[in-house]
Amino acid sequence: MSDPEDVEPSPRTAEEPMAFTRDEFLRGVMASWIAFNLVWVAFIVFWPGSGGPLAGLLFGFVYLLASAPASGVVTAVFAYPVCIIGRTMRRRRGVSLHVAVHALVGTVIGGLVIGVVALWFRQGIDVLNPFVLSTLLSATVALPLGWAWAYCRARRSDAQVSRHPSVGPSLADGGAAS
Repeated sequence: MSDPEDVEPSPRTAEEPMAFTRDEFLRGVMASWIAFNLVWVAFIVFWPGSGGPLAGLLFGFVYLLASAPASGVVTAVFAYPVCIIGRTMRRRRGVSLHVAVHALVGTVIGGLVIGVVALWFRQGIDVLNPFVLSTLLSATVALPLGWAWAYCRARRSDAQVSRHPSVGPSLADGGAAS
């Protein structure tokens, strides 16, 4: 059990129930990056045209070697715009709204990545191509998963703060100071 003095006060208040700290945001970014890569590789491994489970695992490993650094760059490039979107939504309490917005943003980011890759290689976009489908699906799923994980972790932290009222206000008590 951690010392009550080590617990950070929650940034969430009655006026801004979905506010977040920089650390909470960075946890969500990292969780989204991990989720993207796991979903992307799983999609490649289980793609019917991968040549079977062993070939799928080999392709998945090779794709991960390329995907992890490339998606890391994409994550770094889009983190700030996603943070701005999150900050503008901090007054909106609805979890389903946040999940939908993060899924939409993930789809847009995935589409932009596909467009850049298509331009880079001077090829058209075949929507049935495993790369296109896996990138779109993974990006669409990864952002809400990363957000949900960071949100749940922040809520657990808020619950810990509410057990130690001397630390500061929390969402659990309506954001009122103790």
